[in-house]
Formats: sequence, C-alpha cells, structure tokens
Amino acid sequence: MKKIKKIKSGFIGRQIFAAKTLFKILPDLLPTKFKGPEQLIKKILGDNIQPFIDEVSSLKGPALKAAQMLTIYGEYYLPKEVNEILKQIQANSFYLDWHSLKKDIPEAILLKFEIDESPMAAASIGQVHKAKNKLTGEIVAIKIQYPKIDKAIDIDLNILKRLLSLLRILPGNLNLSKIFEEIKNKLIDEMNYKEEAKNQHEYKLAAKDLTGVYVPQVFLKDCTSKILVQEYIHGVLLSSEKVLERDQDYRNKIGIKIFQLFFHEIYVMGLVQSDAHAGNYLVIEKEVGEATVVLVDFGACVHYSKKTLRPYLELIESVFNNDKIKYIKTFAKIEKESQGQYQIDRDLLFDYFKLCVSPLHSSDFDWGQTSLPDQVYQLGISIFKNSKIDNPPYQYIFIDRKIAGVFSLLKMLRARFDVLAVVSPYFIKD
Repeated sequence: MKKIKKIKSGFIGRQIFAAKTLFKILPDLLPTKFKGPEQLIKKILGDNIQPFIDEVSSLKGPALKAAQMLTIYGEYYLPKEVNEILKQIQANSFYLDWHSLKKDIPEAILLKFEIDESPMAAASIGQVHKAKNKLTGEIVAIKIQYPKIDKAIDIDLNILKRLLSLLRILPGNLNLSKIFEEIKNKLIDEMNYKEEAKNQHEYKLAAKDLTGVYVPQVFLKDCTSKILVQEYIHGVLLSSEKVLERDQDYRNKIGIKIFQLFFHEIYVMGLVQSDAHAGNYLVIEKEVGEATVVLVDFGACVHYSKKTLRPYLELIESVFNNDKIKYIKTFAKIEKESQGQYQIDRDLLFDYFKLCVSPLHSSDFDWGQTSLPDQVYQLGISIFKNSKIDNPPYQYIFIDRKIAGVFSLLKMLRARFDVLAVVSPYFIKD
C-alpha cells in the first residue's frame, strides 16, 4: 500500500483533477474531430497509464464506487479500456497518513483503544486499523472514515455525469437518472458507519443458521457515523495465495458457501450485502480442510421488501423453467414498477436471460473455465445497442452488482460444483 498525506475531498481539488482530464481532450470533443470514446480515453491515459491510475486512486471517495456501480448497466456500452481502468483502480491501495487521520478520531475512541498506526486495509471511503481495548486487552478492528470524504458525493457524481456526457461513452437512448439517484442514496448510507453497524448486526442474526459463514460481532456502543468497531478476525483474504493455491475440493467448498449465501440473501433474508469484492471476504480454517467464509464489510447492504423482490425472483424462475408466458408478464411488471419504457426485443432478451441463468441447470459447472461472460457480453451488445431503455430497473441495481461480484469471486476461485443442488432448496419445484 502507498501512503498519502491528504485526500482532496473539497470542491477545488477534485474539480482541478476533472479540469486537467478534460483539458487533454478538449479539441477532440468538436464534432468535426470526434473519433469515438476509445480514442479520447487513450488520449487521457497517455503512453503511461500508471500516473492516471495513481491520481484517481489517491482521490478516494464516492466517484470510484459510483463508477463501479454504473458499469453494471453500462457494460455493453463502456469501452473495455474503462472496465480495465476500474479494475486497476480497485487494486491500487492508497492509505492516509496516521497523523492526518488521527486528528478526526473522537477522543473517547483514542482513550479506550490503542490503535496501530499502520492500517490493515484501505478502501475508497475509509481504512481499517487493528486496535486493543486498553481496559480488557481485547483485540478489535476499527474502520475510520477519511476526513470530509462525505462532502464529495455531489461533487463526484456531477463530475462523473459530465465526463460521461462529454466523452459520449453512454448512448442517448439510455436514461440513467434514476440509477444515479439510487447510487447517490446508497453512497449517503455508506458514509454513515452507525447505519453500517446496524446492518452488520442484523445480517449476523439473519445468517446465523448458515454453516461455514461468519459475520464478526460489531460493538454498537463504540460506533459513530465515522467510526466502526468490530471483532478482529485472524483470517486470510479470499484472494490470497493461501486460498487460491489450495486443492480443488477446498476451493469448491468456499465457492458453494459464497453462492448459497447470495440465494439466502434474496430468498430468505431480504438483505443483500451488494459489494461482493474479494477484499470484503476472509477465510479462516477452524478444522483441517474445513474453511469458514467471513464477511467484513456491510456498508453496501440493501434491504428489500418481499414485494420488491418478488418480480425479480419470478423473472429468474420463469427463465429457468423456460416459461416464456410468465417471463413476459413478469417483465411487464418490472417495467411498470420502474416507471420505464423499454423498446427492446423481448424474445432475444429471453434468450439472453436464459444464457445468464444457465449455470443454475448444471450439476457440474466450472466457473474458472467457462466462456459464459464473453457469450453474455456478445449477445448483450446485439440486444442493447439497438434498444431504447428509459429508466432501467434501478431498484435491482445492487442485486445485479452482487451477481456480477459473486461470478467474479467464483471465477477467481476456479470453483467447480453442483449448482443445481445449491439452488434447488430455494426455488426448484418438483
């Protein structure tokens, strides 16, 4: 990880970055010189991409999260260079110097805990430090939000909207106004660590019956809107070599737990931890060959009512069961609930959804070797490029985000297992 002494959370610092980026391509935005977004992106990045990656990563804040969420609905429009940049930004870990961070930590926390100055992990809106309760000696993990980063939400979203518009990356037939509104609301929620602590406590209770999954205890009385204190877990990152180099059976078991947990979220809990990023999962081994998956971040939790979830689940089941009549009715219901109008080939979309759910039919699906993402991408291009979508189903953006994340985790694990057996208890009818 790389250390920085200050985060540009204010209007001027972040606008300067946007202005510098825009200045590089200003002449090329003229209609007579515009050659497409790919050329503009290459000009922004220059011959050496790393300085750009470093500068964006060091800004931290809402823009990174918003851009990652947006790619869910823009994956068939955004150039591959954009998705690659986002992956590299996510992998770049910058952390704030302790002395810059310490001045905003409440005195009560500093008196109660002895906090390690070097962080264990750093994310887009905060970083995690190991600490010891001075009275009891108990070891905890404390997540500390970066100073004034919450003030950057409106700034970052406005910059992102303008850049997307100027670069002409997204077509005019895709209305993302409600998507942006949903992203903004979720970002506001994520900035409140007290709400995250409540989500974590609720999630722990809701998932208590699942074997092989663990949620750390959160100490609600010590948490504030900018500080979260939770049980310290001595585990290894899901993405570590200690996990990825284990045998196939071991990795399969972990993959099954991650996949089952997602279905438990949408069918039983109505509470989705939507950020299925490898950095949010730890693995601990309590017995030889038996791993427990630990979730450690609940800022991106979303509550869903049964009424909201029902059409989404019905769509999955109708496509799984090849029931086109039910699919058409359910799709119309989702369109109505989204208050949108979709000019799209519904027959071709049905084939697209069937491709997406095809792993659910498999008794031996190899997530590491599948070409499914490429197949979905190619079919998606042919459908969505010729479609007009006014108000995509914004209420499901975070479930879609979770699905994309889960697939990525299973591919990283190179897991291979009986998917049908995992999902059967949830919705498969005799």
